[in-house]
Amino acid sequence: MFELELITFLNDYKKSDENTKNKILKSISNLIKENNDEFNNFISKDNLDEETKKLLKDCSNNFSKDEKIKTNEVSDFELIKNYYIKWENIYNQNNKIPNTENEKIVLEIINFYVINRFDVLEEVLKIKDSEDYESFKNMLKNYLRKYFAEKISNYYKSDNFKDLGFFEKRKKKNKILDFLAEIGQYKFDIKKMEEILK
Repeated sequence: MFELELITFLNDYKKSDENTKNKILKSISNLIKENNDEFNNFISKDNLDEETKKLLKDCSNNFSKDEKIKTNEVSDFELIKNYYIKWENIYNQNNKIPNTENEKIVLEIINFYVINRFDVLEEVLKIKDSEDYESFKNMLKNYLRKYFAEKISNYYKSDNFKDLGFFEKRKKKNKILDFLAEIGQYKFDIKKMEEILK
């Protein structure tokens, strides 16, 4: 989960003003200090650009042991992490078989993040962790696929689709079929779905 939290901080840093950036840097420094081994493994990866590496190394070097960031804001990572911990507890109590409580948690995540912060879900699905986390991701992917398919199905039955002319309808059908093929392979393109639903 360290990698997800760090990536979330880095993404937030890029979008923030100077005041918020300083807070995020302190949060990154705290995270690095608490997860030094994971940090060393993360920073050794080839897919990091030099600017990001420099930023992370500066955070690591400038860390002060007595300095702990306190903020009322809860990051997306913390929310997802809390959802996952709750999901994992229920999952393990039920002999590693997902139940309706696990389903509710996954649906809460999807219903909020698909609309508001789909990029967070994309990062969540990239993280590699424990077997339980992989089971969590698999459930998330399956319910994402269901969510996207239901949206397309509802559009297909709507007046927006029925009112299209012959050629427009045919063109839209082809887009829908391509999109359904992609989600069948667990490829989720939110922009493509928004374009179809117009």
